[in-house]
Amino acid sequence: DVALPISLANSTVSAEVKATVEALAALLKGLTASFATLTSLLGRRERGKRDTASECTKLASYISALSDIETTLTTTIATVKDIDLSSVTPDSLQTTIQDFLNELVTSLTAINSDISTKKQTYQSSYDARNCSSYVSSTTTVSSTTVSTTMIFTPTTT
Repeated sequence: DVALPISLANSTVSAEVKATVEALAALLKGLTASFATLTSLLGRRERGKRDTASECTKLASYISALSDIETTLTTTIATVKDIDLSSVTPDSLQTTIQDFLNELVTSLTAINSDISTKKQTYQSSYDARNCSSYVSSTTTVSSTTVSTTMIFTPTTT
């Protein structure tokens, strides 16, 4: 793990870089909230026999939450990659920040890959249960209405 051992308030970092880092921090906080939502959904899983429609609704919720996290991760990774550090001086500070950002991208990419794999597992369960016949055409998750025809389209590789 690489930590950023500087205070942006006490450096010669440009206002643009500071604003970008602050926006990145906000994106990461949003990602934390998305993970909390997913954890809450997963924590509600019940053991024992459930009807297929109920299981399908749960799977749809999991897939939707994971899709939201994937979108946030993809946006965050792109934001990190687009940070321009050319105005940062001295060069050692620029290198320290760039190393941190590179490690952050590596970590977020690994998390995104894990999320994608987990989502595909839920998607396979959804498809195997023929859930498209049980779940309505829209599903509400976290106050956002999402079309299941966009989210739950089977992928072929």
